[in-house]
Amino acid sequence: MYEVVAESPYFLECNNIVISDPHKGLQYLRKTDCAVREVEVLRALRLCASSLEPVAFRVPRVKKEFFQDDVFPPTRVTWEPALSAAEWLNGKDKQQRTINLCPADMTPVSQAPKEAPSKKFVPSSVYLQEKTDEQKKEELLNAMVAKLGNRDDPLPQDAFEGVDEDEWD
Repeated sequence: MYEVVAESPYFLECNNIVISDPHKGLQYLRKTDCAVREVEVLRALRLCASSLEPVAFRVPRVKKEFFQDDVFPPTRVTWEPALSAAEWLNGKDKQQRTINLCPADMTPVSQAPKEAPSKKFVPSSVYLQEKTDEQKKEELLNAMVAKLGNRDDPLPQDAFEGVDEDEWD
């Protein structure tokens, strides 16, 4: 199952169903039988050799506490006729009735309060620009001293054994 989006890559895989044993048939249920609170967009019954198993197709969503009206538009009432047989024979045409699947205690995600945008990544160059020239000079001097080492440390050649002092005469 894929979700179609406006930006590239345009098709996002929602989920896949892996079924290990063969089935004899699949019957899709009405949209009203779906668990909209779990963002279940399709429910089916799978007929196997010795059992009848429910299969659920769900769309991943972060804010499940809101009704996903982008996934569940008004749904046609296919189990009720739009016209009677007599009306149809007389040439009438009428749209099927639709219902909203939003439960009374849920707010549609399109009406949900907008969250404050989270702070984006700030490159280190921004922090460097905020430093004064004096701070930059101090950091540079500290880095140079750290590279040069401590001047009070003995030099490596001082540790070498050489000739005795009296041999210099």
